Amino acid sequence: ELLAELLEGGRSTIFGPLGRCPELDASSRWRSPSRGPADAAPDMVLVTIGGIYGGSDGPGGLFDYVATVLGGDAHLRVASMQLDGGHSIEVASAVLRAGLRWLRMWLGAAASSCRVVLAGFSMGSAAVAEAIAENLDIVSGVLLVAGQTAGTEGLANFVGRTALVLHGSEDSSVSVSCAYALASLLERARTAVQLEILPQAPPPRGLPEDMAELERSKRHHLWEERWDAQALVIEWLRSLASSRGAPEGRLLEPSER
Repeated sequence: ELLAELLEGGRSTIFGPLGRCPELDASSRWRSPSRGPADAAPDMVLVTIGGIYGGSDGPGGLFDYVATVLGGDAHLRVASMQLDGGHSIEVASAVLRAGLRWLRMWLGAAASSCRVVLAGFSMGSAAVAEAIAENLDIVSGVLLVAGQTAGTEGLANFVGRTALVLHGSEDSSVSVSCAYALASLLERARTAVQLEILPQAPPPRGLPEDMAELERSKRHHLWEERWDAQALVIEWLRSLASSRGAPEGRLLEPSER
């Protein structure tokens, strides 16, 4: 059914090898590894989903920068799927699920050995949490950047894997308390969590509302901290991609929760 859906889509998309899928249009983007045989499976695929402001480049261009750097890595073959989740969790979840279905078909038999990392910004953390239960067999890790806690209950079932939780200390759009809550939720599920709170200067007081909104947005998107965020994420992903063997993971039984 999915293949029929892909082939019957009415608009062109970046996901051309398997046909067309309208769900994955907008500014979504696929990057194949830049080295090695074109038909060889990558060591890792980074799948990113943005926040309520839309776009696929991530906060402060984080997802785009990381995809570019790792795509040209001299030692690892890393592919990336940057998804535009629109402006609602319903759209973001549908887009992420469609992207992962496409990815399974693209990887084929290599899906069980390739490391897949799901990354969500802000609202995207909820889309990642929703997608985990049906994709635990291929997901090795999650990256949550300035992530909300609403709708992330599914992370409680993410067992035996690894996660990086990244947040700004003065984020007033999504409180930094959410980062601690997400880390705690994942730790209770026995996931190895790296929690990074990036220091930020408090926003100036007494600003006009448009300037105050700009300051809030800069902190939420880690604009002044983008270089630190990029370095942390790249180091974490390289470590995960180069580690041997796929980490074992499963869903918790009700009696274990």
